Amino acid sequence: MLGGRLPPRRWSNTRTSTDLQSLDTAVSHEGLGQLIADNRECLLGKFLGDSNLSEEKILDSLLATAKAQVSQGKGVVEFLEDDSAGKTVGIAVGEPAVWDSEHFRRRLGKVTLVAFDRIVGTGHRATVLHKLLTRLNVEMLFARVNMNDLLTIQALERDGAILTDVLVTFRYETSGRLPPSNSPGIHVGPSEPNENEELTRLASRIFTVDRFHGDPLLPKSKSDELYSKWVSNSLAGFADIVLVARQAGRVAGFITCKVDGSTPGGEHGIIDLVGVSPDFAGNGVGYELVRSALEWFEPKVRSVYVGTQAANNRATRLYTKSRFLPVCSEATLHLWSLGS
Repeated sequence: MLGGRLPPRRWSNTRTSTDLQSLDTAVSHEGLGQLIADNRECLLGKFLGDSNLSEEKILDSLLATAKAQVSQGKGVVEFLEDDSAGKTVGIAVGEPAVWDSEHFRRRLGKVTLVAFDRIVGTGHRATVLHKLLTRLNVEMLFARVNMNDLLTIQALERDGAILTDVLVTFRYETSGRLPPSNSPGIHVGPSEPNENEELTRLASRIFTVDRFHGDPLLPKSKSDELYSKWVSNSLAGFADIVLVARQAGRVAGFITCKVDGSTPGGEHGIIDLVGVSPDFAGNGVGYELVRSALEWFEPKVRSVYVGTQAANNRATRLYTKSRFLPVCSEATLHLWSLGS
């Protein structure tokens, strides 16, 4: 009605169960497919515009993954229904963050999928996400939300979530044109067993800007220790290779690399961690590590991804110099339950 007021909308949340009845109904409902399509850019995130991957397969897998999480008892799902229009206008899926929970010895969870119709305000979004926190029975719910989805970010903040970092993801497309080497005194090669202890010790000292250290409710000592475990696990096979930079016979830094084949749209490379010893900062070690990683990835994949915090200007300059392009920005928020 031109010039008039829109009719009031009646909202309700459906209660979901592990028998998948609600999720099966929603998946078969045309409105949910439209909801996913309307949130295409935010849901694709870093993969948007990657011609080497199938965006349609990635989107199709989102609900299939959510269904598997719920059917296996690993996750929960909450919907927001528009009763007046008879359609689903919001979905949020979450699961326990097992590794984080074990490390910090607290019940922690994570949001694995979130999408809302643009008409949904922050109040209703906050209600859905808070129900997810409650149903997971966790002390804290971790959410990484595309910066283009400001209403969901504001909804989490409205419910008391704290911003712990902003992650910027970069993409490199292999083309046979590797960045040139310009530090002849730095030699990069696979890690050696006798370096493991030094690498894990180094990791506990150099990573301080991240979502763990950015949360005042998580102990700094445990956040430091987390990176030692991360590197230790990488050396034990979590990464496909850990490359080490050496200068004058000393360990100057490391980089962890793996090929991810879990994305249905195709394989891609991931650089998880890049660490440079403070003793060698400013000597081009980070650049040589990244260049060597790209050389390792070159015959294996056509796209390589790496992320860093928006506050880490040194890393941003490093990836830009190494011919990466920024492709996605996400806010990381921690929603703690009352009394945690």
